[in-house]
Amino acid sequence: MSENHKKRIHPYAEEWPFAALMSLQFFLIIGIFWILKPLKKSIFIQYYDNRSLTLGGAQFDAAQTELLAKNVNMVLAFLAMLLLVFLVRKYKKQHLISVISAMLIMGAAGLLILVPGGQNFAWAFYAYGDVFNMLMLAAFFSFLNDSVSTEQAKRMLGTVVFGGVLGGAIGATSTRGLLGHLSVSQWLLVCAVITVLIAALAHVAAGYAAPSNTHKPTLSSATQPLNTFSLKQLIRSKYVIAIAVIAGSYEMVSTLVDFQFTSAVSRNLNGDAIGSFFSTVYMTVNIVSLSVQVLLTGVIMTRLGITRALLVLPVALLFGSMAFLAMPILLIGAALCIFDNGLNYSINQSARESLYVLIPSEAKYKAKAWVDVFINRTAKAVSVNLTLLLSAVLSFRWLAVVSVCLIVLWIIAAKYAGRQFDSDESAEFQWPQNEKRKRLLKKPRLFPTVPL
Repeated sequence: MSENHKKRIHPYAEEWPFAALMSLQFFLIIGIFWILKPLKKSIFIQYYDNRSLTLGGAQFDAAQTELLAKNVNMVLAFLAMLLLVFLVRKYKKQHLISVISAMLIMGAAGLLILVPGGQNFAWAFYAYGDVFNMLMLAAFFSFLNDSVSTEQAKRMLGTVVFGGVLGGAIGATSTRGLLGHLSVSQWLLVCAVITVLIAALAHVAAGYAAPSNTHKPTLSSATQPLNTFSLKQLIRSKYVIAIAVIAGSYEMVSTLVDFQFTSAVSRNLNGDAIGSFFSTVYMTVNIVSLSVQVLLTGVIMTRLGITRALLVLPVALLFGSMAFLAMPILLIGAALCIFDNGLNYSINQSARESLYVLIPSEAKYKAKAWVDVFINRTAKAVSVNLTLLLSAVLSFRWLAVVSVCLIVLWIIAAKYAGRQFDSDESAEFQWPQNEKRKRLLKKPRLFPTVPL
């Protein structure tokens, strides 16, 4: 074997054990998420299906009470984020998953103390499902991002993400098949055992990870001006605003769609049929997501372009919302949920993340943090409370009108951002280098682009 050939295969030979371990961890994390999601939702809706929550003289049905629970979970998510910041400072990234796993196992043990089927259990379990997902994913990606270089991430990410998509499909399918055979307490024990396995895999993976300080990016003199570009200037770019509109519109439409789906289920089903139906729909969601990711995402993005890839989800939700407005039946509500989750976790996420390619690396992290944290959280809070307010005066079917208006805005932003990306597929933002051009940054427009 030639020396050149050895050099060419050497990185892969060293990387595959770490990539396989991280993919398996992600498989288990997403698997647990799709076990907890149908369980927490069905337990919560079943409890309030035949009773209403009275709060401040107002009565809330099952779907409206879930919106209140989402408000509580947003507060818990903020507190969990503060906890995560503290843990990141105190522990090394490779130990973070083990620490959080121990905390989540203690949380599961605490749930076992409560009486399954009671009101306290319904609220606690609903919160636990959200907190588990947020903390475990944040710890996982902190470890992953701190352990690989940019080039290694490009080679590994596809393998790791596929593990998650496959884990979701198997987790949701297993939940559907075993739903009537395992009690809630037994499901919690299963999740606790899997969490222990995740921590063990993280410990083994740490032995294959390169030291984090070997992958810290350095800025050349040519890119130093990027570091001084403020977030205020960055978000005045029409392109970045379009990305924010796409992300924010999705969060709001997804909340409306989920409320309509939940309302349709609570009005048409009772008892154990609720949990069975939720698990069936979420199983279908993951099968659709896996199929689309494997068979269609790459083809559409490479052959038809990012614009069309970005439009798949909003167009599907547009037709689904109009159909629900005409016939607010359970089947169409389920189809909306499948479109929402199945297409978002596959083609929509891939296309939306690709939009950041046109933004320079140093500015990219600022833009992404602004969109992922501020825009998404704000849109989620606004949509939850707007849905709660509108549902008090309108039938849940008429919320589809609000969805349609938001989807139209989403489509306009997607077409704009997609055209910018597709027309300059091999371009990146060019930053002014001389003093005269630097002064233009005080009143920035859409960043100019030039071919590489």
